[in-house]
Amino acid sequence: LFYQKSARDLVALNNFTKVVVVNNNRLYLSTWNADMAVFNTKTNRFEFHYGPYAHGTAYYYPKVIFPLLQKSATELWVSSYGQIGVFNTITKKLVPRVILKNDNNIGIISNFVFIDENDLMWLATEYGAIIYDLKKYRFSNFFISPIDGNHWFQNNTLYEDTIHKNLFLGYGNQPKIPVFDLAQKKFRLISSVVKRSNDQTLRKIVPMSIDTLLLVYPFEIDKLVLTDNLFRQQLFIKDSVTNFYDLVIDNKGNSWISSQATGLQKLNMKTGERMPVSVIFQYFSKKGLLPNIKKMVVDHNNTIWFYNEDSYGYYNSENNKLHYFDNENKLKLNCFYQEVNSDTLWVGTQNKWFGFINPAEPQKGVRLINKEEHRGVYSIERSDAQTFYLLTALGVERVKKNGKPEIFNENHGLVKYDKWSNRDPSIHGKLYRLSDGRMVIGYRRGIGFFYPDSLQKENDEFTPYISSVKVFDKELQTRDGFLGLTGINLKYNQNYLTFEYGALDLQNGKNISLFHKLVGIDNEWVKTNRHNVIYSNLPPGNYHFLVKAQNNLLSESKKIKTLAVIIHFPWWQTWWARMLFVVLIGSLIYSIYHFQIKRIFEHKETLRLKELNVLKSRLYANITHEFRTPLTVIKGMTNELVDNLSKEEQVRCIDQLTMIERNSDKLLHLVKQMLDMSKLEEGKMKLNLI
Repeated sequence: LFYQKSARDLVALNNFTKVVVVNNNRLYLSTWNADMAVFNTKTNRFEFHYGPYAHGTAYYYPKVIFPLLQKSATELWVSSYGQIGVFNTITKKLVPRVILKNDNNIGIISNFVFIDENDLMWLATEYGAIIYDLKKYRFSNFFISPIDGNHWFQNNTLYEDTIHKNLFLGYGNQPKIPVFDLAQKKFRLISSVVKRSNDQTLRKIVPMSIDTLLLVYPFEIDKLVLTDNLFRQQLFIKDSVTNFYDLVIDNKGNSWISSQATGLQKLNMKTGERMPVSVIFQYFSKKGLLPNIKKMVVDHNNTIWFYNEDSYGYYNSENNKLHYFDNENKLKLNCFYQEVNSDTLWVGTQNKWFGFINPAEPQKGVRLINKEEHRGVYSIERSDAQTFYLLTALGVERVKKNGKPEIFNENHGLVKYDKWSNRDPSIHGKLYRLSDGRMVIGYRRGIGFFYPDSLQKENDEFTPYISSVKVFDKELQTRDGFLGLTGINLKYNQNYLTFEYGALDLQNGKNISLFHKLVGIDNEWVKTNRHNVIYSNLPPGNYHFLVKAQNNLLSESKKIKTLAVIIHFPWWQTWWARMLFVVLIGSLIYSIYHFQIKRIFEHKETLRLKELNVLKSRLYANITHEFRTPLTVIKGMTNELVDNLSKEEQVRCIDQLTMIERNSDKLLHLVKQMLDMSKLEEGKMKLNLI
């Protein structure tokens, strides 16, 4: 038996009404008028509860949450009062998707949901069943069957016939004109009665009147007459040299056509006569180049802006002046976009995102929105005054005023790969806003529709994670895994580490690049295609292993996952061991010093005693010599005195004289012993063997 422990309304939090199983070892349970509880089936523990009862935590949500069903590996459809949303099990965030209100604008709730084979979500409510069309919030795509490798179906132009509800498409090297019936949602192909032996690429469709379209091909311009949904094509202009690109009509009703050979020509729509703009042709001729002008747009000052393969410029027909941005001001463009109710012109570049032109200051040219962005923009449209839609290599980007780009790609239904052409069909495509507010994207060999305001960003954050840490190829065991772990403690000999990591992002998973850095070892972020890194022979210390994820084409970096790593020092490198070593070494030094001082003192004492002995020996020798001489004299004088005395005097003094001689001999004997001792100490005494 398992239950949630809470200080608030324990009964409500443990009265479970529904269980949704998600394949991440977790159960998502709805509770009676309370939070959504999350139970981990691996640890047999409740991890958290999400809703109003989680006040003061990261899992707080102001409304009651009911899980409905699993949407993807990391997503869950959930219901709340007045809305249906998607709960991300990784980021623990809820993104509302559908507003549920009754006729009185009161929020309602659904506890049960079913999605049928047509991507219709059926919601059961107290007011009956509500049907939610999932396709409405995604791209709806339609394609033409391919012909062969010589017909590449590159989309060049789109035009909506609002009267007959048709959408005309201009493709590269396509002999027939594709027309999409917006009502019946299907293609039909118009066969041309005009025989074209050269390039059959339809580059521009321009309305000439309510029932007539001009079709611009490289070497001719045709008229397409629309009558009761029937089409009749007529040849208008034919030129096998000029190579037409674009056709625009200025504010005074004059028609201008761009081309490779002549640059810009003024076109008489009645007679078909063309008048070249000589100032443009002469400018490029002096440089030894063809003008090769491609796309054009006319601003509100009636100035014609254009671009070619190298840069861009503008031509003022009123004063016949040309300004071409060359040298340091050159910029390669991909498209123009002109706002209906504004003077501003918007441009898509080849590698610097997009920018704008202020016609009031034409000499300043293009001003980039963000100089840090480095990717091409193929087409630009707007859904309102605050929102741009850009077609780029990433997909469709939604850019709101002063906001970050939101990317919609294959995860939202955009086709990013075509098996027939073996390439991305959206690259160099076109965006076009229909009269009903929908946006259409011109693919290679097809089109896709979407409602601009309905696209919802399900997950706008990368989620890097660390999945494993190995020590000498043996994985560390933790209680709850590494996803929520903030730090690890290791021994000094556990210094051969392998980190395994990754990142989760449902929308841009294929575009993620991973970077890692071990603070204390790596000075810079390290990018690698492998999701692991090895660090060997790490010295003891405190480290932080960082992982971040980044979109391959976006400059903005996302979250950073941090894991603190502490490698403890061995006991002999600890502070107390070092203090002990210092004490021991100090004691040893002191002992050696004391011993040396003692030796010095002893040596000096020995020398002093030796000197004393020498002095003593010398003293003995001197004394003995000094004693010996007087004694010898005394003894000699005694003998002489005996010889000179009479017999009577000798008898009377014999005892005294004998005593003097005897004591003199004793003293001489003592003196001799003293001399022998002195010789013995000096090593001068010879040994006489008997």
